[in-house]
Amino acid sequence: DAIGNVEAVDYTDDLGSESYSYQYDAMNQLISDNSHQYTFDSLGNRVACDGVDNTHNALNQLLKQGENTYRYDADGNLIAKNEESYVYDAFGRLTEALTEGFRTTYTYDPFHRRLSKTRFTLQEEQWVEISSEKYLYQGDKEIGTIGEHGELESLRVMGVGVKGDVGAAVLMEFLGRAYLPLHDYRGNVSMLVDAVTAEVVESYRFDAFGVETVSSQSEAPLNPWRFSSKRVDAETGWVYFGARYYDAEMGRWTTPDPMWFVNGTNLYCYVRNNPTMYIDSEGLFFNEIVKFLKDTFRAIFKALVENVDVSADERGNIQVNFNTHPSLDHQSNQHLQNDA
Repeated sequence: DAIGNVEAVDYTDDLGSESYSYQYDAMNQLISDNSHQYTFDSLGNRVACDGVDNTHNALNQLLKQGENTYRYDADGNLIAKNEESYVYDAFGRLTEALTEGFRTTYTYDPFHRRLSKTRFTLQEEQWVEISSEKYLYQGDKEIGTIGEHGELESLRVMGVGVKGDVGAAVLMEFLGRAYLPLHDYRGNVSMLVDAVTAEVVESYRFDAFGVETVSSQSEAPLNPWRFSSKRVDAETGWVYFGARYYDAEMGRWTTPDPMWFVNGTNLYCYVRNNPTMYIDSEGLFFNEIVKFLKDTFRAIFKALVENVDVSADERGNIQVNFNTHPSLDHQSNQHLQNDA
């Protein structure tokens, strides 16, 4: 529309084609898509979804959503969802989750990057470790995991995305086999294609707030990086963004905004309740999707125009000159010969 809200999107994948239409309220919050009707108050709290009322307190913390009840600690961190419980360190980072007979622990480095995850099961009234994994990083981007025996379990090769690692993966590897991830305009991974056979091995569709509505997999997906290109933790169902965890079922963050009121007065609100127009690459700041797409293509085009010279000699041989260091006027030339 005139403001920039996305009104319609057409999707086509190996599961077929589907069209989505969206409507917004006066504050540009999403109130309708193909399958859901949302109602928000002036503070950005989702007070109803599909006729089911939600309850919040004065701190904008979600207390009740349908049959689900929630509790928080003094710092505003979500510590209980029904029978599940969660523990945090002094920095508000999730360190333990107790969910349906399992205990999962997490560790972090001084830069707040998650380093490891270890899972336990209860046997004869004792917690017994059943699996563990360590995480690999490229700068602040999580790019893979190493198993408990030192084997490479997963890896993704990063290119240029919408913002940060959102939509940036160009190749993924799981247990020694390579796959190509395909993204939608929001940076969600929508399909996983075998790099050798070119067959689609997994497909995913999401509602606007990240709930997986359709999956081609009857078992656990091979690819953990799905909604907004982020890792989904099977134990909690939460999406790990780096600075915070996001619960797609709640449609909000599980802990307050580390940047406090930079993004508004509601410290739990996800991208101003307009996930078709905005993304959040880390859980700190939200950004306009279309703007970053335009800026990315503009930067690529500018680099091509400024740093690439194409010429042909009298024999028709084409020469492409790449100016790798424009400021130093240093050229690295590569020649492509056309024998026509």
